[in-house]
Amino acid sequence: MILIGYKAHIFYFLKSGIPFFVSFFLLMIGLFPVRLAFLTQLHVSLVFISLFYWIIFRPDLLPPIVVFLLGVCADLFYQTPLGLYTFSFLLFYLIIINQRRFLTNRSFSFLWGAFSVFVIPLFSAEWLLASLLFLHFLSFWSMIGQTFFIIGLFPLIAGGCACLYRRFLEVDE
Repeated sequence: MILIGYKAHIFYFLKSGIPFFVSFFLLMIGLFPVRLAFLTQLHVSLVFISLFYWIIFRPDLLPPIVVFLLGVCADLFYQTPLGLYTFSFLLFYLIIINQRRFLTNRSFSFLWGAFSVFVIPLFSAEWLLASLLFLHFLSFWSMIGQTFFIIGLFPLIAGGCACLYRRFLEVDE
């Protein structure tokens, strides 16, 4: 009897950790540079797609402290000045959580467009802040490439998040 309860708690912990695990996995994938013919190297931060999806559909499983920890991990892993991704992730969280009511119960294409509208100025601000912190302008074209690469990958990653949501988390609500 105790063993069954123990397994149920472990299963619940794993299920409720799906948004974090997916976001952390995408953070790790972003460590691998992407080479494109017209750009030198991109470090694609796919975690923004995961954050966008989970903040809209299950914000209870991705509280601000988890977003903060993901940001600190991103700063450490990507070797950026401490606070750059932390600030970006928390700013993104605040923007999306404040627009959540407007974004729920919308079509997938609407969410894709909304993601694009939110991420373009965010990446521009992130590029400018990083340029200021590094005391020289970083490649503008890399920022543009990263932005459109992530917008293009949105359906694939958000679709994967949606499958996980329907399979494991939809019944918890």
